[in-house]
Amino acid sequence: MKKILLVFIGLISLGLPAGAQNAETYKRWQWEQLLRTKCCRNCFLVKAPLSRIDLTDADLRGADLRGADFKQATLLNVRLPEPEKYRGADFSGAMWVDGRICKPRSISFCRSD
Repeated sequence: MKKILLVFIGLISLGLPAGAQNAETYKRWQWEQLLRTKCCRNCFLVKAPLSRIDLTDADLRGADLRGADFKQATLLNVRLPEPEKYRGADFSGAMWVDGRICKPRSISFCRSD
């Protein structure tokens, strides 16, 4: 019980909600930076919740976006990293960088066929 309490206190002191982040999820401060500035080069945004967000003209070069949720997001003119950096990301219903709307089940790429 003492260990659990110490871990909880440690997470609070770091500004993280207990249980909300681990080594395999996005860094909240980088997510907030992206929303505020539309620039997050080389950020760690694995599994980040980015659905329904307008990211028009954002710079995400070098960012790790694996498994991120971009459902119905606007990605018009976004500078994305190389495709292996967004493997597993869900682009269903998103507006792609060239203005196409991604079809359902657009995982790792925008299906528009």
